Amino acid sequence: MNGRGSVRGVTAADRKRLSQRCLWGHPVPGSLEVLWDRHQKRDRALGALFGIERLLVDLNPLDDGYGDAIASESEDIAFNVRAHRTMFEQLGFFAAIEDGTFLAYWLRADLPEPPVVQLDSEGTYRWQGGTAAEALFRIAEERDDGDAARTWLATRGLALGTVGELGTSTQFLPDLDDLHARTYYQNRGEPRPTPVEAAAPADARAPETWLLRPGSEVKDAITKLLGAPPAEFCAWCNGDGLVKQILLGREMPAGVTVLGIPIGATRTHVEKQLGKPAKKRAGWTMYEREGRTYIYYTDEKKIVTSICLGLPDVD
Repeated sequence: MNGRGSVRGVTAADRKRLSQRCLWGHPVPGSLEVLWDRHQKRDRALGALFGIERLLVDLNPLDDGYGDAIASESEDIAFNVRAHRTMFEQLGFFAAIEDGTFLAYWLRADLPEPPVVQLDSEGTYRWQGGTAAEALFRIAEERDDGDAARTWLATRGLALGTVGELGTSTQFLPDLDDLHARTYYQNRGEPRPTPVEAAAPADARAPETWLLRPGSEVKDAITKLLGAPPAEFCAWCNGDGLVKQILLGREMPAGVTVLGIPIGATRTHVEKQLGKPAKKRAGWTMYEREGRTYIYYTDEKKIVTSICLGLPDVD
């Protein structure tokens, strides 16, 4: 492997360089070794299926958008670049894909195969997959090449497993865009208030206790409640990884209520039990309690089909 991005087998020396130059000393994931192996063999699938333009041997390609030259253009840009550089300390960038986008492992997960995040040309962070295998599959899926990608991944020993709704594998992870924004405003000397973690742990049968608890803890609570991890997107976290919003649907077991209201209750029952709502429309009724919002969504028969719990500033 050399600075021009070529590779002559992934040797121990190569792993050490990738670890030091791209991954902040973390071990090289097996998925990255597979990608380098296929690069060596000139596998066209890297570009054709996954849009990979190059595999990174260091972080120099990030300097175009986040280096000293652009930071010198203005004080505000410098604040933003510093915020991104702070974010980079938890990311192991490994590939440049189309449209000026980079892929990186989220190193704070401290897993053999960490989740993968995408940083686009606008400086926006987005979770791409719970593993590199899923991240690559999702890229190919967007190109209508999901079946071909699944076969390619399986042939190379990259286990994809069951792929649920987009985002289900990463929904309990921190919102890195939110974390970047807060870091930026901190750099400007305009720190934004951040919610404090709730003191009581998440109770599996009391969804009200899930708000402002760590995403991993809430995921465990939902898994315990359902008997399996959620197969649908139902959670949103803030930059610290605390749950800020939950959407509950008909998959909730009997006996689980929110402010005493179960899925399947009538709108009349909701208003009788909880009183006058803070807001209401034809398809929903919202209540506010102790700095939380509770929205009961109803169908055309005015039956509660889902319940949203969140913080007041959540759209």
